[in-house]
Amino acid sequence: MNDVTSKMMSSKANNKPIIKIVTALPIRFVANACLWETQFNAFTKCSTVTLNSRWNSNRASIAKTNRKVYARLYPTVIVNPDGSTYRIKYNEPRKILYLPFDVNSLTLEEKKARLAKYQAKRKQDLKDDLDDNFDARKYKQFWKSKKT
Repeated sequence: MNDVTSKMMSSKANNKPIIKIVTALPIRFVANACLWETQFNAFTKCSTVTLNSRWNSNRASIAKTNRKVYARLYPTVIVNPDGSTYRIKYNEPRKILYLPFDVNSLTLEEKKARLAKYQAKRKQDLKDDLDDNFDARKYKQFWKSKKT
């Protein structure tokens, strides 16, 4: 045996041989076995930490943003088409956001009422109503007299 295989066969902690039959195995299998054992030992040492946290799609939706410097986010209310609301943090300063509404689900009268809101309104013509019974003597008390 050469020095490489003897180093691979012994464990660092207590110099016990990992693989007992070295003569039957080529060197690459011994190296793979030693690599697997070091990975396995590292996994067993930290398995209590890794198994307690969930690393799936649900974690991202309920966890806080883990950053030292937070980007400026503004509290915003999202309104669904059915009227339900929920709060999020949004990158633009908006108080409320409405999600798009499906107009095809409305009845004909509701569609007309909804379209009437968005149509341009006509300006009403203002008629000048001249009042001929104006009496200036009523307001004489408010005039200022000139003193010379």
